[in-house]
Amino acid sequence: MGEVKTAYATKTVKYSGLFDVNKVHKYLVSWFTNNKFNMFEEMTEEQVLPEGKQITYSYKPNKKFSDFAKAVIHLEVSFSGVQDLQVEVEGLKKTMQKGDVEICITGYVETDYENKWETKPLYYFFKIIFEKFFLGSHRSYYESFVSKNCQLLYDETKAMLNISKLKI
Repeated sequence: MGEVKTAYATKTVKYSGLFDVNKVHKYLVSWFTNNKFNMFEEMTEEQVLPEGKQITYSYKPNKKFSDFAKAVIHLEVSFSGVQDLQVEVEGLKKTMQKGDVEICITGYVETDYENKWETKPLYYFFKIIFEKFFLGSHRSYYESFVSKNCQLLYDETKAMLNISKLKI
């Protein structure tokens, strides 16, 4: 199994108020597509409860640096207490949702993700030598790349949610 190193500790964007679930979903998918990440939706779940819908998405987009290392951003998106409302935006009636949004972002650098270097003991030995002596300078680049992208996603997502603050 490849090694996974946390490059960006979990940060959470929290928002409560009016939003559009589809807009948030499309925004996140387009952000990863625009930044050339391979999108992978791990899980989608929706529950209808008396206090409103609860929707959960889990994404694990990745970007390969080489055949040996890749960046992975783990994203947990949770909508709770979601209720549909009719709001008036610039004179037009629009259906939006009211509730809470929580987006958790964590960044990783994953090495030997195809397990090519752990099939035989001699390969494993060479892998350790390679990581220790040849990958050292690249590892810091990979970690800073993941950290910068996660922070950028955090800031832009927070701004996107706060821009759309509306009153009922």
